[in-house]
Amino acid sequence: MGSVVRHSIALALVAVFLSVGVAFAGHGATVTHFTALYPEGGVCKGERIVKDGHNGFVKDIERCVQPADFFPLEPGRYSLWSDEVGGWFSDYEAFSVDPTDPICLQDISAHLGFCVRIAVSGTLEVTKGPHKTKIWHIIAYY
Repeated sequence: MGSVVRHSIALALVAVFLSVGVAFAGHGATVTHFTALYPEGGVCKGERIVKDGHNGFVKDIERCVQPADFFPLEPGRYSLWSDEVGGWFSDYEAFSVDPTDPICLQDISAHLGFCVRIAVSGTLEVTKGPHKTKIWHIIAYY
């Protein structure tokens, strides 16, 4: 597992809040809005988009504002499978999917007590934010 995955797992253990809201986007897609707040001051807001049927997909689009020292990625654009990132899993699934669900990696999820399903592709863009923060823009497919 890559360093962001390990770091994300540690963060998920201390997350204190997740809120969700569901909307229907048409064309067979469901959009679930979510917010995850972290005790170190990080905030992630995003949408889980699920399209069933022909050409179906599961996609997270997420924007996180994190303290600058939260994870040492320099501003730039990264593949979620690059050496710097090393893999990714969703805040949404970690908090809203039962860890025994078959979509979750069973050994890791059982050990940690929350669902971990690694993204199959996606990007992470890191930019500098105000007041010693970094902003992460994540697009992940599962």
